[in-house]
Amino acid sequence: MRIESAATAEAFTSIEVYERDDWQCGLCRRPVDPGLAWPHPMSASVDHILPLSQGGSHMLANVQCAHLSCNCAKGDQVDVDHDWLIRNVDASG
Repeated sequence: MRIESAATAEAFTSIEVYERDDWQCGLCRRPVDPGLAWPHPMSASVDHILPLSQGGSHMLANVQCAHLSCNCAKGDQVDVDHDWLIRNVDASG
């Protein structure tokens, strides 16, 4: 993350995001197992919906819970085809 490059930033924890999103990946819409730790591909990560590199802010309203593999597959894209994402994450994992 390049939080320092965000135009606007807000203090929050990753756990706050995961619990708010009920441990569901905002990208593939599948459950995230809270027992999996980084760097497991299916562990939880914080995804910036509008990536910081695209002018997004580090605010609660612009983040969501995501599997690490889904977040990595998304990269700095803004609009993600969820079916493509699921196919590619399933093929790599």
